[in-house]
Amino acid sequence: MIRTEQSVDVARAPEEAFAFLDDAGKTPSWMGMCRSLEQTSPAPKGVGTTMHYRHNQGSGGEMDGVITQYESGRRLEMTFIDKMFEIVVSFAVEPSGTGSRVTYATDVTPVGFLAKMMTPMIRTAMPQQMEKDLAKLREILGS
Repeated sequence: MIRTEQSVDVARAPEEAFAFLDDAGKTPSWMGMCRSLEQTSPAPKGVGTTMHYRHNQGSGGEMDGVITQYESGRRLEMTFIDKMFEIVVSFAVEPSGTGSRVTYATDVTPVGFLAKMMTPMIRTAMPQQMEKDLAKLREILGS
């Protein structure tokens, strides 16, 4: 498994920061590899809600997923699986000064031989991409 975790402080109250992260339609505005993220099961959102993710990695692709942890205003975790990877993406939001601290973590587990061969490249690229994503999130939510 390849784990990357970083945090950023933003100028929004925790409930506002979480609401932004929880709005799947806004994900492409700050997450560089995301073309779209949509809920595919009926509202309300919670543990067990299904999601569909379209990404820009390589020539692009799609992954189906499910929300595995959900605490409104505080924590969101989603697990996505395709033929090459299992990816767990989580966000935690907590008060920090006059705003919030957003912690973004990704766990990537290569499934097949080819995916395992890509591990060194993924291990190098993930922190750089996450840093760019969090910089964009801070730009949108204020610093």
